[in-house]
This record gives sequence, structure tokens and C-alpha cells, in this order.
Amino acid sequence: MFPAINNWRRGEPTPQEYFTFRNGLWYPVEAHLGSSTAPAGPETPVTPRAFQFAVLSWNIDFMRPEDDARMSAALKHLQSLVADKPHPSVIMLNEMTKSDLALIKRADWVREGYNISDATTHHWESPTYGKPLFSSPLPPKS
Repeated sequence: MFPAINNWRRGEPTPQEYFTFRNGLWYPVEAHLGSSTAPAGPETPVTPRAFQFAVLSWNIDFMRPEDDARMSAALKHLQSLVADKPHPSVIMLNEMTKSDLALIKRADWVREGYNISDATTHHWESPTYGKPLFSSPLPPKS
């Protein structure tokens, strides 16, 4: 096992910012942990609004040759799966390297429609590879 390069512990919630692309740069958005408190008073029953979203997961395998070519092909295929879909998507790629993360951050379709969990390798458990997540915005709570 590689030494951890971050300050989180397995099994414990740890706030981590996520990143959104605007004005030519990836900007951090602070994440908040904790319970939300409902306002005091009589409760009005609320019917949750149902919505659909896609979840895609792919093990990129950091030990295989041709890193950039494989990640470029993976991104092209993922784009074909989510393009022009009426619902949001969440994509998790396992065993990605720093160069994979750089390709994701440069992909126009990711920049235009997705937030990413990692803009750097700071929160990766291993100095060699990580598991970034990117998602298109989910419908707001009503």
C-alpha cells in the first residue's frame, strides 16, 4: 500500500471541495458536512420529486501502456454515452493518473457541463493514482 498523501482517514467523513470550470479556470467550491436542521413548526408533507440520472464507472487501470491514448478514447466514448441525454450523469473513473486528470480537465464537454471532485491529486490516497468523480448538475431541491 502506498503512503497516504492527505489528511483523511478511511471510514470517516472528510469535507472536500469540488471544482467547477468558468472563465478559463477550475475554481474550488467548498463542501459542507453536517446535518441540516428543519425549521421548527408544523410539518407539511412533501412529495419528493423523482428524477433520473445515469451513473457510469470505469476502471482505467493505471498500469496499462499508452496512458493518454487510452484516456482520450475513454473520454470520447463517455462523451458519446452522455451527450444529448435529458438527464444528468455521474462518472467515476478508477485508477487514474495525473496525466489522466489533466486530459479530463482539458476536455471541453467536461468543462462545459460537469463539476469534478479533484482538480489536483491532493486528496488521492496514493501518490500514483486516484479515483476522481465528475458530475453534471443534478436538479435542485424543491
